[in-house]
Amino acid sequence: MELHKDELLKKSGIDKENFNIVLQLILKKVMIVPNDILLPFKEDALNIIKNIDINDINFIACALAYPDSIIWSDDKKLKEQTKIKIINTKEIIELLRGY
Repeated sequence: MELHKDELLKKSGIDKENFNIVLQLILKKVMIVPNDILLPFKEDALNIIKNIDINDINFIACALAYPDSIIWSDDKKLKEQTKIKIINTKEIIELLRGY
């Protein structure tokens, strides 16, 4: 998280104090997925993501492990695959506003 903190601060447009509050709220909802749950889905994830971005294999495997998962990402390339629903920040804001 620290690696991308400056980028997230800039993109979010909020100050560090409020960012840290929001981050703590989000992290309370984060679940660490054990490798033994992801492992059975790695091959399928690889087939889905290999021509897009191999570094996203764990995100795809996690979504496969938990049916009806949605990945929140502003990575436009992830939407090139069609197996996992990907929504970006703008779409989340629209959902929250009820559009």
